[in-house]
Amino acid sequence: MVTDGVDTSQRAYDPDDPYVQAAITDAARAHLVVYSIYWKSQGRMDNTEAANDTGQNLLSQIAQATGGKSFWQGMGNPVSLAPYFDELSRRFRNQWELGLVVPLSGKPQVESLKMKLSAPGTEIDTPQQVYVYPAAATAK
Repeated sequence: MVTDGVDTSQRAYDPDDPYVQAAITDAARAHLVVYSIYWKSQGRMDNTEAANDTGQNLLSQIAQATGGKSFWQGMGNPVSLAPYFDELSRRFRNQWELGLVVPLSGKPQVESLKMKLSAPGTEIDTPQQVYVYPAAATAK
């Protein structure tokens, strides 16, 4: 998505923002990885440095939680989106799907995930939240 991430109804930074938490949960349930490109709005209500900083932090929080990335270069708009699209293209070409088995008692739910990679010179972006469901059930 290309956005400034500013929530015009709640401008103060809140890491537990219910809209952000809902976006993370919904993305995990849908098995979505969120990527965002910051683009500063010209609106009067969301054109302050504090609002834009908050928006960037919230976008970053959603992207990191889903295994994606938030692209931005400060408070201004990028001269070109090409470097971001190049990075996205590289990421899409190098995706892997990992299955895991976890003990689950009860109904399907969103759970925290922490992944470690032990390979020199490599890096990995993984979701911090995943949707788990019983093996007999299908993902919805």
